[in-house]
This record gives sequence, C-alpha cells and structure tokens, in this order.
Amino acid sequence: MEKSHYFLETDDGLGEDLNAGATGASGKEPGPQPLDTPFQKEAPPSPRIRVNLNYLSGPQKPDDPDRFDRDRLFQAVVAGDPELLNGLSDYLRKTSSFLSDTKYRDGKTGKTCLMKALLNLKDEQNPTIPLLLKIDKELQNPRPLINTACSDSHYKGHTALHIAIEKRNLDLVKLLVENGADVHVKASGHFFQQQRKGASFYFGELPLSLAACTNQPEVVMYLLDNPHQNARLNEQDSIGNTVLHALVMVANDTEKNTELVVNMYDKILMKGAEIDPACKLEEIVNRKQLTPLKLAVKTGKVEILKHILHREIKDPKFQHLSRKFTEWTYGPIHISLYDLTSIDTSVTLQ
Repeated sequence: MEKSHYFLETDDGLGEDLNAGATGASGKEPGPQPLDTPFQKEAPPSPRIRVNLNYLSGPQKPDDPDRFDRDRLFQAVVAGDPELLNGLSDYLRKTSSFLSDTKYRDGKTGKTCLMKALLNLKDEQNPTIPLLLKIDKELQNPRPLINTACSDSHYKGHTALHIAIEKRNLDLVKLLVENGADVHVKASGHFFQQQRKGASFYFGELPLSLAACTNQPEVVMYLLDNPHQNARLNEQDSIGNTVLHALVMVANDTEKNTELVVNMYDKILMKGAEIDPACKLEEIVNRKQLTPLKLAVKTGKVEILKHILHREIKDPKFQHLSRKFTEWTYGPIHISLYDLTSIDTSVTLQ
C-alpha cells in the first residue's frame, strides 16, 4: 500500500486558541519576515482540520498545568531549561500529538520548537535540544521533528540542520546528523535565491554548500565523511548548482574572499577525488549548462576563474586535478602546459 502524505492531527485548544488560527495573516507578505526575533510573537497556526479532543473528553480547563501549547513549548526552549518540559512526553502521548504538528509551529514560517531552540543558544548550547530529539524519537513520529522544514515561500525547505550550520556549531551539526537529519535537504525559499532587490542569501540550498560558502571546513569534512549519512558532492540544488558552483557564486574578487573561496574549492575538489576518483566534479553542469569554470566566466568572477585556470597541485595523489603543469624551469624561466578542457570550445554562453 502506498504511504499517504496526509495526516490527521489532534487539538485540545480552547475556543480562543482555535479562533486565533483563523485570524492569522493569509495575504502575500511584502518580504521575508525574521525567522526568529524577540520583538515579534509567533503567528498562530494556520487553519487545519483536526480532531478536537475537548469534544471527546469534556471541556478543557484553561489553567490545566499539564497542557502544553505552542507558546509554553517555545518559552521553554528559549529559556533552555529542560525542567520546563517535564511532562511533555506524557502529554503528547495522551493527546496523540507530535512535536511537528502544525499547532506547535509558527503559523507564518512553519518554524518548529527545535528550530526555535537552535536559534536561542547560550554559550553555544541549549539543553532542550537533545531532549526534544529524544522525545520525538520515542514517540515514533511519522514526520520526524528533525527534518520538518519551514513551509512558507520565503524560508521553504529550511531545516534545523541549516540553522546549526548557520550557527557555526559543529557539535550541534553532529548531534542532528547522528539523529537522522537529512544532509541533502534543500532550502529553496525566495530568501535563499539570488534576488536583485530585498534581503537574500544564496548559498546553494544544500547543507554542504552552506558550510562551504560560510567557510566551515570542519563541518564540510564531517558532512562528507561520517558514520551516519554522507553528503554527496555531486548533489545539485534546484537550479542545478553543485557546491563548486555555489562557491563561484559567492566569490566577489576581494582579496580575503578569494583566499577563502579558492581554499575551500580546492579542499572539496581533492576530497572528491578521495571519495570517488571517477567523479569529475568540475564537469557537472547546472541547468544553464554551465560548469563551475563557465559560470565564473559568465558571472565575471575573475579571481576564482584565474585560480581554476592556473591551479597546479604538487601532491602526486592529486596532481591529476591540476590545470597547469610546469614542464621545466631554469632560473627565472619556466615553461608550463595548460589543460584547455572546456576552454577551447564552440559552446556559446547565453
């Protein structure tokens, strides 16, 4: 039998809670709202068809100390106090609920309590994070909290793993991957696309590309080589870009940026040769039929283009990745050979 993508949720909300969802913003947003801010309260959940448990078990007391609504849950994770979550697991079991249910998410962005916890770290930690993961796993959530993504048009596809990488927190990245985080999920919302106007940050959508474009080599190497799920170097985002394309896109020809980008580019290229010598990463084209080199030409990224053309690796293990080969030298004189693959071509860039 084919697995259904639809789920019926439960709700023990009071009258005012249920009505609040119906008054939430439904019009088109003028631009991306902050994913998390202390100056705005989360929007009520969007209207959904749910089973109201109050009709099954009698009226709910408004001051029931055992009841967990979204505000109580979010306040607990912001405080970073696991004791404030005492009784949460029992309550979820009693109400047949899961932490990824819409009633526990921001009505505008779809942000979850796990994302909220990751966005509110103290000394790079939040003790509620492992507890949330433990509770969700014990309840055997069919839609695991760890891979629940933002659902609005601006932040669509954005997950807890993306946030942990944005926070530059290797320990949290490891914790999430160990607990089943999808390393190939794509943050494809408008905020993560190239925009001529308004706030945006294109990084290639994938967790690996995000780590590479924000210069986190330790995170990159962990995502590529860990005992749980390894990121694929040939994975492409919604416009066909690999991590190498993404690095070209974030290059800006300044001295510091160029140094960081070319170092990361070469690290990934050599790691790819270790993982799969047959995989030719620089020959992968995006949807516009551009390799990373051609993309550099198309977008006028001069410094990364010069680096690719003049790349010479002395290590015999990776020498085949060079495009420049020094044939001989005599004092200040040297003669070099260049690999013109994909340069001397009749392909017209459009």
